[in-house]
Amino acid sequence: MRRRAVESDVFPPPCVVINAGTAVTVDALDSDGVFHGGVILPGVRLMLQSLAERTSALKIAPGQFHDFPTNTPDALYSGVMQAICGAIEQMRAKLGAAEVSVKCYIAGGAAQEIGPYLSPPVEVVDNLVLEGVLVLAAGT
Repeated sequence: MRRRAVESDVFPPPCVVINAGTAVTVDALDSDGVFHGGVILPGVRLMLQSLAERTSALKIAPGQFHDFPTNTPDALYSGVMQAICGAIEQMRAKLGAAEVSVKCYIAGGAAQEIGPYLSPPVEVVDNLVLEGVLVLAAGT
């Protein structure tokens, strides 16, 4: 991640790296590439599945995202998306300062789904794990 940031920015900002699949991992790195920790939470489908299976009489297919959903399917999907994005944005807020924009790199099967709801700067990166393997293999 540090290499990707250095190639794109003269002074790389701190960043969060998200892998969004069955689970969502959010890892925080400072501007020197030092890992500060991270969180793990259920992914979009896992949260929706959990609600459907564990909530009495709630067997409704998920809807679409709305800032103010007015029906149950949309409320389910919007709530799950807001929970995931809220966790990401909290990590960004804790890592950054008012004058520094914390960059977000997001990968994984749900990256395209989650990315549009995050505050910029956001970069959806296909095959982020493979990029890391190539960097390690090259020894840089």
